[in-house]
Amino acid sequence: MSITKLRREETVVMDQECLTKLYVEMGDVDAEEYLCNALEELAVLIFGFQRLYREKTLGEVSDSAREIAKYSAKVGMLSVEKVAYDVIECLHGGDTPAMAATIDRLVRVGDKSLLGVWDQQDLSV
Repeated sequence: MSITKLRREETVVMDQECLTKLYVEMGDVDAEEYLCNALEELAVLIFGFQRLYREKTLGEVSDSAREIAKYSAKVGMLSVEKVAYDVIECLHGGDTPAMAATIDRLVRVGDKSLLGVWDQQDLSV
């Protein structure tokens, strides 16, 4: 019997045009404030999302995943948005192992995306 160890590295896809559009439409100062607020809200949502799942509050997990998808779309976090919708699909499908794996993936992708946007933001200041 062989055991395969899976690596849990995630590739993060960002919509650079979305971020550029924010800065062009809002100006640097307002875009920075908007982005900071959205990232903060996403961080809070992802943290709360983990808690809801641990507490087995699946209806609220679905609502939280929708909120995460909504906020990630606003700041061009395409990977986070997609995985959030994958979580909802797994919840409705009742596939418990897939749901657990997808929820873990959302947290990983969310964390990596938040760090990526913060890093980009630091470079643009």
